[in-house]
Amino acid sequence: MPTPAEKWPDEFLVGMRQLGDPLADATVDALFRRGDIANVNALLTTLVRNDLVPDGGTDPDIRAYLQATASVPGIDHDLVAAAQDLFAKNGPLALFTLLCASLPECYTMKKGVNVLWITQRLQEHVLRRLLETAHMVTRVMTPGGLAPGGAGLRTASKVRLMHAAIRRLILHGQHSKRTADVGTLAEAMSATAWDTSHLGVPINQMDLAYTLLTFSYVMPRSLDKLGMRLTDREREGFIHTWNVIGAVMGIRSDLLPASYAEAEWLFARIKELEGGASEAGQRMTAAVLRCMQDAIPGTVADFLPLLLITELLDERTRQWLGITPPGPVSAAAQMFLMANVRNSNWITRGADKYVVVSPPIAKWVAGYVTVFLTNLGQPKGWQRQMFTIPDEVARHWELPKTR
Repeated sequence: MPTPAEKWPDEFLVGMRQLGDPLADATVDALFRRGDIANVNALLTTLVRNDLVPDGGTDPDIRAYLQATASVPGIDHDLVAAAQDLFAKNGPLALFTLLCASLPECYTMKKGVNVLWITQRLQEHVLRRLLETAHMVTRVMTPGGLAPGGAGLRTASKVRLMHAAIRRLILHGQHSKRTADVGTLAEAMSATAWDTSHLGVPINQMDLAYTLLTFSYVMPRSLDKLGMRLTDREREGFIHTWNVIGAVMGIRSDLLPASYAEAEWLFARIKELEGGASEAGQRMTAAVLRCMQDAIPGTVADFLPLLLITELLDERTRQWLGITPPGPVSAAAQMFLMANVRNSNWITRGADKYVVVSPPIAKWVAGYVTVFLTNLGQPKGWQRQMFTIPDEVARHWELPKTR
């Protein structure tokens, strides 16, 4: 059996930056050939504002795409159930690791983050990405999400087509407007000049594989760090579940890790090759931090999201993202405050001299963040809820009362 280094040599991984998604790209290109860029703009708007991919009506290309992405063979339903059961019992904490670790880890990709930054600069999309990501994770991790026609598979199919539309708009847009002058996502993409020789294809195979690992690997890694003590089967369940989603989203099979150990290696290697500091990554991380602070009642506990991010990300990653850990005086004051407020020594000092936050505090903050996401209003013109908690998992979640 080949080692991870033999399976994924650097030249192979770097070459993946020049590859998109043949099936989804061909579908969008066919729409473009039958009209003009307005067709792709309209498709992207429809995908953003509606819950699922349109059924295609009489469009043969959309119908063929939907048929090709409707199911995935070889699913190990026992492994999927292990991961979904863990999520059902610890959903708010899992979603919180999405904000504190998975998304910030995405923002370390100094080239790939540019696609995200194009949309983040539009005011209406600051929170939308957080909501849509949380929505997708919840649908994937809810029982039945990976069954034929399941909500997780359908959402992944939609996101894949969105990626193809974005690639088409960036690579073949008119580039006649400055990004600061545009008001819609489609206009922002069309106005963007993109250097493929330096940045690679937008939303390329390497970036897709890395992003998938922020769900399949970083989420269970983060839960472990918060003291959940996952079993090997739960960890492998996360990898398998998200590999299924990766297949639906058009990620090449030779970029999907066969185990948690392989995922750990591949994540570290891609990050070593492509990670780094960027203005886009730092600003997007700051936006996520503000979102979490807004979710907690009052301002006294605003420091908690920063402490949790500090706990879940290593020092180099924090430096890339512009995250400054609290100084020793403020950290000590915060420790004393929370020890009295929560009447327990739930905050301790770790060997690396950074603050360590145990699960009770994390669960408390996570509950408020989940309620915050659920209560956000629906944008005008949208035909779906931004973020909802399925009944199958909601009964397990002990969320705080906000009224």
